[in-house]
Amino acid sequence: MQNIRIFELQNPWRQGKPFFNESSYIPRLMFQHVMRWLDDDDILVLLGVRQNGKSTLIYKTIYELLIQRINPADIFYFNLDNLSMHAFLKDIPNLLDFINEFGTKETRTCIFIDEIQRLENCGLFLKQLYDLHLPLKIIVSGSSTLEIRSKIKESLTGRKKVFEVSPLSIIELNQFEKQIDANWELLDLRILTQKHQYYADHIYSLARHLISFGGFPKVYSRKSTDDKIFELQEIYDSYLQKDIINFLKIPDPEAFNKLLLMLAHQIGNIINIQELAASLQVSRNIVQNYLYNISATYVAQTVLPFFTNKRQEVIKSPKIYFLDNGFRNLLVDNFNNIDLRSDKGSLVENFVFQEMKKQIPFNTNIKFWRTQNMAEVDFILNRSQKIIPIEIKSRLMQPLTGKSFISFINKYKPKYGFILNENYIDSKRVEDCQVYFLPYHWFLLLFDQVLSLFD
Repeated sequence: MQNIRIFELQNPWRQGKPFFNESSYIPRLMFQHVMRWLDDDDILVLLGVRQNGKSTLIYKTIYELLIQRINPADIFYFNLDNLSMHAFLKDIPNLLDFINEFGTKETRTCIFIDEIQRLENCGLFLKQLYDLHLPLKIIVSGSSTLEIRSKIKESLTGRKKVFEVSPLSIIELNQFEKQIDANWELLDLRILTQKHQYYADHIYSLARHLISFGGFPKVYSRKSTDDKIFELQEIYDSYLQKDIINFLKIPDPEAFNKLLLMLAHQIGNIINIQELAASLQVSRNIVQNYLYNISATYVAQTVLPFFTNKRQEVIKSPKIYFLDNGFRNLLVDNFNNIDLRSDKGSLVENFVFQEMKKQIPFNTNIKFWRTQNMAEVDFILNRSQKIIPIEIKSRLMQPLTGKSFISFINKYKPKYGFILNENYIDSKRVEDCQVYFLPYHWFLLLFDQVLSLFD
């Protein structure tokens, strides 16, 4: 009976109780993708770091299903962070008996399982459930790619759609605050200049929040700096305890934590695994394993260098970027005004990477370019044979293109290039490349238009 009581508390809509506040919901870009595939038979898998809004996205989906007249009794939600919920999913006959007893079969039964990686043999469980071809729609979430990959990926080949849920983006925050209508041409510099005059303070304030505190929804909702930092600390502690220590069973959590700190001081820089191993007094293999874990749990990501020779990309050292600036700033214990920080340039570069990563489609890569002569371009967007170079210059007062940027243009002949800064707007031709000088926050707000240049 206790398990039933917990289930009822996790499923308040079944008793007609409120569970979702539409007015405080920050619209997520991922929601439209989830809704698009609701009528499809495939299992929907939502992945992402803890506390980034996956559960809220599930609640929003349930809310929408109820609006569509799905019977509340045919919507089952199980959050497996609560161990008592495992009793309902110990085997398939047990789950189906429960659904038959407490559902109506008036409408298609929807099953939501939060933190699916907590279920032992979850890949096989979902495969067997799917292969019964029952009138079920299954949506699951997970906080760790490692667990999902090891338990689900192979079992669900041809049976799933996978979506990565990121922390809040500048686009989502702007939609929530309803300040700027972004339906205009980014590369129409006359209109951009007008928009910048009217809305620069607003859009820059959104960017500054993401640069300093990141995009975790609970952090964004807090008003004071102290409360934001407190929430970030809670998220970080939960990540270390649940994902790293408990599940991954890292043998040396202290070394792992030190590695995170070292990487946080190196954002945007090329990492040397041998140097990291020497500093931590662990083997090179351990550092590589830790880096893989860090990437697979959505904390940071390595970025490969751009080469036309693909073999060179693999053997050359990558750069490191964190997927949330708030997480990174917590590690280095610095939330000072970004204008007064010596690492401002690195923070802005990391922010640009994060925001592009949130919107980049599967067929497009983000890389960087660096030569033996130390010529370097921060980011190279690459799709098939098309490329777009992007350079970050925090302060810019005139249309200057550095020697490295020009060198890249001369060698690879891109049609478009971008030099991002805080306030300067202009464009000029360099060889056959149209180079745009844009404030980085506008570039990111209308990044879908940048991606359309590949078409």
